[in-house]
Amino acid sequence: MENASIVEILEEYAKYLEINNEDFFRVRAYNSAARSVLGLDFNIAEILKSGEELPKIKGVGKNIQGHIEEIVNSGTFHELEEIKSNTPQILIVMNKIPGVGAKKAFKIYKELGVNSLGELEYACIENRLAMLEGFGKKTQDKILKNIEYVKLSMQRRLLADAEEAAEKIRSFLDTLHYVEKYEIAGSYRRKLETVKDLDLVIVAKGESNVLDKISKENFFDEIREGGEKKITAALDGLPVDLRCFEKDDFYTALHHFTGSKAHHERLRGIAKSKNFKINEYGIFQGDKKLKVSSEEEIYEILGLHYVPPELREGIFEFREDLDFENLVTEEDIKGIFHIHTNYSDGAMALQDIVDYCRSRNFKYAGISDHSRSAFYAGGLREEELFGQIEKIDAVNAENSDFFVFKGIESDILPDGSLDYSKDVLQKLDFVIASVHSHFNMSMSEMTDRIIKAVNNPCTKILGHPTGRLLLSRDGYQVDMYEVIKECCRNNVIIELNCNPYRLDIDWRYLQTLIKEGGRVILCPDAHSKNGFEHIKYGVFAARKGGLTPAHVLNTLDTDGIAGILKNNC
Repeated sequence: MENASIVEILEEYAKYLEINNEDFFRVRAYNSAARSVLGLDFNIAEILKSGEELPKIKGVGKNIQGHIEEIVNSGTFHELEEIKSNTPQILIVMNKIPGVGAKKAFKIYKELGVNSLGELEYACIENRLAMLEGFGKKTQDKILKNIEYVKLSMQRRLLADAEEAAEKIRSFLDTLHYVEKYEIAGSYRRKLETVKDLDLVIVAKGESNVLDKISKENFFDEIREGGEKKITAALDGLPVDLRCFEKDDFYTALHHFTGSKAHHERLRGIAKSKNFKINEYGIFQGDKKLKVSSEEEIYEILGLHYVPPELREGIFEFREDLDFENLVTEEDIKGIFHIHTNYSDGAMALQDIVDYCRSRNFKYAGISDHSRSAFYAGGLREEELFGQIEKIDAVNAENSDFFVFKGIESDILPDGSLDYSKDVLQKLDFVIASVHSHFNMSMSEMTDRIIKAVNNPCTKILGHPTGRLLLSRDGYQVDMYEVIKECCRNNVIIELNCNPYRLDIDWRYLQTLIKEGGRVILCPDAHSKNGFEHIKYGVFAARKGGLTPAHVLNTLDTDGIAGILKNNC
């Protein structure tokens, strides 16, 4: 073993000590010992194996020398392996983010309780880092930006992140005179909540070797595979497959590469039963290739209703009782709820929110800052909530064409109770009840906890019901089917949280919710102006769940939503 290997292991231990906020002098001692070993003119391992006594090394006492002897014998030492096994992975990850460092990482971990990179990013978006002592807005923004460097190594991306790459690709392809048409297919086109790669279907404009030309444009970060009909590239770390087809095959190719595999298996079975064959190159009846001018024609030929891309998951899209022609759109949304102001951890003042919502042609907004138990997010004390109520009333008195609903996002406490007394909650137009702590309960405990909150007559909306953070944190254990039934029985609306990190309730539960007679409300969980734009991701998820405007409460006008929210607390 070379001395350099011993140095590396000693420095690794010093780093773990630093990450865990151990005593500064211990950290310095191991780093000093490592520097001394690096400067030696003899090989430690050779001396120890010869049985000779190790010469005195500056900064290496009895304890560290024992570690060095253990390193030579086994390649590591007990204390290092112990601290490695006991160190939360998120501390290691945060130390890889430029601008964080060991002290900041430990403070974030201890005070905000983040356990994953996604939770850290979400905390930045909610302005929680900026509120920590010693941080501030500039530090938070820098950390948020640098998180992207770490995320490049992740295998899957949030739909919102993939959308950024997709927009760059569209802008690039739109400049190429030799590309006649193209479409991004795959899970991105189906608006799945996470995306592994982007699949493009391209038609050339009367030229050959189009993909070769694209690969030479120096747009992609790398070209991993090249060919006449397909190239595999990468952009911002995201794999991109580009395939070139003849113009007559564009729609069957687009349909094929949109997927999903489960949808195609069902469709091919139906086609075979009717003596058709379908693949990326066309629809065939015997040896005859049929002309296809749109995706709609594919389904028409097979005697089926058209299935929009979002629904092609092989789950319920072939049911005859669903209204696929009238799926909800972003234009159907009349107003939004679950907005945080600068009273808690939001970035915008109340009047700024009103002005922005009006600029988006919304007719109403529901303000719901964090409740007092969410101290980490600036949760409102009772007197602060009363002050906000007065301010909202004043805003409403000045506006006849826009209405602000008074609300709160109340923590569901571990025993299932809400965060304020009934007397306080009665002063509000609505209450969103959400779990923000004690995630590690058993399924029965968590289900009982949430159901107790749902049974509280003050609860109007159940917020992000599973608590998941996509690619970062699984939802807590909860029997969603029981929760859905109880919400419907108590006329509690279930939130579809539109934040791309959440998209919670999962769209896969939506048909169950509709069958039970429930409705959802699309909420961006906005903490800043950018957060309002997240409504589109909620619309994507609602469409994947087969929802029409009739299923979504904030497609109602102001009077309609006010009637639904009438306080029975």
